[in-house]
Amino acid sequence: LADYVAEHHIGGILITRGQPVSHVRLIKKMQSKSALPLLVGIEPAGLAEGLLDSLTYFPPPLALGSVRNDSLLY
Repeated sequence: LADYVAEHHIGGILITRGQPVSHVRLIKKMQSKSALPLLVGIEPAGLAEGLLDSLTYFPPPLALGSVRNDSLLY
């Protein structure tokens, strides 16, 4: 991936799995190979098990909106 960023002038990366610490390492490595600032995105897609760990899970907005008593939220 680092070679693609350097040779093909990729403008951004999308992270889909891993741990937050590994995300930081990857972003720093890719940014060091790029001549311009990279656009970095993360695709949490429902936070399926195993994709992103070490994170706090919050219910999707649709589920929160369906709760009748908003004092129960968070």
